[in-house]
Amino acid sequence: MKRHIIFAFALIVLPLTMCNAQESVETVIRRSREKCQSIQGGHYVMERKMKFMSDKDTSYYRNTCDFKKLPNDTIIGKAFSMVNEPQGHPEWNSHILYTGNELVYIDDTATILSCAQWADEIKTRSRNFKLYSPLTTQSCYPVPTEKQQADSDYTFSLSETLLDDKSCYLLDILVKWTRHPTQILELSASATR
Repeated sequence: MKRHIIFAFALIVLPLTMCNAQESVETVIRRSREKCQSIQGGHYVMERKMKFMSDKDTSYYRNTCDFKKLPNDTIIGKAFSMVNEPQGHPEWNSHILYTGNELVYIDDTATILSCAQWADEIKTRSRNFKLYSPLTTQSCYPVPTEKQQADSDYTFSLSETLLDDKSCYLLDILVKWTRHPTQILELSASATR
């Protein structure tokens, strides 16, 4: 028996002033990717809501980040200063700085990891940093690739909305998941090995 699970995993916004009124989904995705890749550095504030299965309440986080892409950096690919603030738990606040030469935790421990000595450890830890990947990575994840656009498991819908009183496109991306939940656990277990 196949189970179909649909995940809505991305919202992509592109100002309508940059678009023609009749643009296709493919054009909006391509232009979004190009715009994200053209940004070499900046500042953003991202608020996240996460619901953990082990907790009754939804957790709220605020991430403030300044970043600059480092095209020659093979460890993280960007220099950044990031402050994480879990709502209601100021004791869990953290400040992380990556210069391209060092990773620095600005907290009680004041840990400094040199890239020359700790490159693998820094790469491993970087998976925990909540950076806004469409701007800060080459892949622009979750902006879909051309291959994903051609995949029948992906469904796209385009609508118009207002964001900060500006007309924008809103792209909803749904992914059909046909694996059984135990296969998801097997995939997770094999990915951690």
